[in-house]
Amino acid sequence: MDDGFLQAQGEAIYETTSTWAGLLSAETQLRPLQEAKEGDLTADVDRIIEKDAERTFMQPCQREALSRVMRSLAVEFKNYAQAMSYVGGFLMLMHDEETSVAMMRVLNGNPKYIPGYWTTEAIAFATDAYVFLPLLEAHEPEVAKLLKEKFCIMPETYLQKWWVALCIQSLPFELGVVYLKHFFEGGYIFLFQFAIALHWHFKEKLLAAKDHAEVYSILRLERKVLQETPITEAVFAQALTYSFPDLDIDKARQTAYDTHLKARIERARQLAEEDDDLSDFDDEDEDDE
Repeated sequence: MDDGFLQAQGEAIYETTSTWAGLLSAETQLRPLQEAKEGDLTADVDRIIEKDAERTFMQPCQREALSRVMRSLAVEFKNYAQAMSYVGGFLMLMHDEETSVAMMRVLNGNPKYIPGYWTTEAIAFATDAYVFLPLLEAHEPEVAKLLKEKFCIMPETYLQKWWVALCIQSLPFELGVVYLKHFFEGGYIFLFQFAIALHWHFKEKLLAAKDHAEVYSILRLERKVLQETPITEAVFAQALTYSFPDLDIDKARQTAYDTHLKARIERARQLAEEDDDLSDFDDEDEDDE
């Protein structure tokens, strides 16, 4: 997961990350983790958690610990998303289990961070992606126009790894450490800031892109892209120059939801209810037979 970075850093990395729990006021969420009991999770969720732990860690003991923590948090949060495993695993590399869990609780529950992102539907994430769109249009209008008009690419389709998984699977480990520190300090506002800075950083590449595949390879921060155009501290510095003094987040979220998501979500739920009704009807037919 860390490509040898932790070993190279030695004790220094633990000193660097020792302030994280304090930045999150995680001490307010320090309480015993209730072990998930048999039957608390569906077989599908249990299997997904096991697979995600295998993707995250190589060592059996780490996989076992992460699986156990994720099962318990899935029960506590009443939801599970793959990003929880990536974020939880990242934190557990540098913090004890109790502290890591407390930090996860803050991220999932405090409105400064990403409540509602780690869910099956992730409506909160999609809403914020559309809140972000006018911010991008204001600060990087040329790139925003290119993505929206030429390629019909909306932020909802590529921001998941940056925001829901907090760039843990996208940035090199050492940059992920920097990213998380700024996120813990700035909350969701930093997500907006850094996302704009990435569009700024890759502007020339994006404007020169010939097709959707090339655009998405840039937006996914693929290894080849990062080798050609490395992300440096200058990108983080650029991110911190952006401010949004006129942003009323509650109003912006409501507008984004009503404009872009409400009709789609209501239609999806309606179709799901119709499928359930058809299933019930089929069951009745089988009973009659």
